[in-house]
Amino acid sequence: MRKSLQTRLTIYFIALVLIPLLIVGAVGTWQTYSAEVPRALEAQDEIAKRVAEQVSNFVKSRESELRSLTDINDFSNATREQQTVLLSNLFSNQTVYEELILTNGQGRELILLSRLKVITPKEFGNQVGSDEFEKAKETEKTYFSPVFFNEATGEPFMIVSIPMLDLRNGKLDYVVIAKFRFKSVWDFMAQASASGSSIYMIDSNGFVVAHANPSFVLKRAQITLPAKNSFTTGLSGDSVALAFEPLSFGGQTFYILAEQPASEALALASRNIVLTIVITLIAIILAGFLGVFAARQITNPIAKLAATAQLISEGDLTQTTSVSNEDEIGALATAFNRMTAQLRDLIGSLEQRVADRTKALTASAEVSRHLASILDPQQLANAVVNQVQTAFNYYYAQIYLFDQAGENLALTAGTGEAGAEMMKRGHSLPKGRGLVGRAAETKESILVSDTSQDSGWSPTNSYPRPKQRQWFLSSSPARCWAC
Repeated sequence: MRKSLQTRLTIYFIALVLIPLLIVGAVGTWQTYSAEVPRALEAQDEIAKRVAEQVSNFVKSRESELRSLTDINDFSNATREQQTVLLSNLFSNQTVYEELILTNGQGRELILLSRLKVITPKEFGNQVGSDEFEKAKETEKTYFSPVFFNEATGEPFMIVSIPMLDLRNGKLDYVVIAKFRFKSVWDFMAQASASGSSIYMIDSNGFVVAHANPSFVLKRAQITLPAKNSFTTGLSGDSVALAFEPLSFGGQTFYILAEQPASEALALASRNIVLTIVITLIAIILAGFLGVFAARQITNPIAKLAATAQLISEGDLTQTTSVSNEDEIGALATAFNRMTAQLRDLIGSLEQRVADRTKALTASAEVSRHLASILDPQQLANAVVNQVQTAFNYYYAQIYLFDQAGENLALTAGTGEAGAEMMKRGHSLPKGRGLVGRAAETKESILVSDTSQDSGWSPTNSYPRPKQRQWFLSSSPARCWAC
């Protein structure tokens, strides 16, 4: 089924509003999204850097704390009891150490303190061959071991070894070996996560070693680090904005990760998308109403014209259409009404002409009948003029015939008293004089709309005077009448 003009115009109006709005909305949303992505990643990166700095400072503080033992005067000459007291003070001031071991330069354990149990000197061993002793002895620098997990509790630990050199000869006197608890770092993650982001620490293998939620650490959660800060799959499997910051202790590398759910990180872009959709829907509704209204303003007058044209085509020429606007449609309605009026006048004129022609045919038939039934010429002429006057409603009719010489036109018959008077006087006209004489001479019909304005009109006082202008018609010489 063909769509109506109103439907097509409504669709066009809606499209004209909707297409630019969609383009502007799409461009605006894309720009907002493009600006929001780096902003969200930058925010997470700042958090990761801040927490990484806090963790680094914390670990370095513990390293400095252990190294400060070497700054105590005569630590090498202190008694074992005094050395034990100094190490025990670290347990009382901090909760980051699980064990503290003091060995001599040959790796033999001299002091062993544990948070979980009391260890007697009989249980002391030897650290020779262990990385925590050999690396510290070899490099004479702080050694950090890879993170390892307690098989029973799942808690992560790291060994920190501090070599103590004799300041007088530079030889290795002692090595302090500390079993470092990552649980103390969880507090930094919890404080940073309060901002809405999830902060955690992983080792070089991707295992979580510190998290505000201990369950991720205890269940040995692991994540694959992306090549750069990006929107990716987070630790919980959801889409997140993830940023990371590397952190090195000795030869060990760790990473601080900050992630935020993508729905929260891109909240502004999401709101813009929703706002664009809402505005678009409202615009579609408004455009629909305006489109229907505008289409009706255009199509209703056209529909009225079409309805009027249909009635006229069915023969009702009295129909006209109203002109309410002075625009192109109003001009079309005016022209249509004018055309209808002209058509009505034309058809009326044709009807009148047909009626006149019918009368003429009827009169001709009557004249022919009289010609066939009347043998007396004078009686025939009188019958013809009377028949013509009656048939065409003329105020006067007359017949002229040429005389024997063919130079003058003699009045043969005329209607009414004027005709009788002129016949009594023997009225005649020379050939070529007046309208009658000119018609007889030229042998052509003459039609005059106003005889008073025609120079060839020769009035006769005996003619009856018309009350208004009439037509004058003169035919061939054989039959000639005037009115």
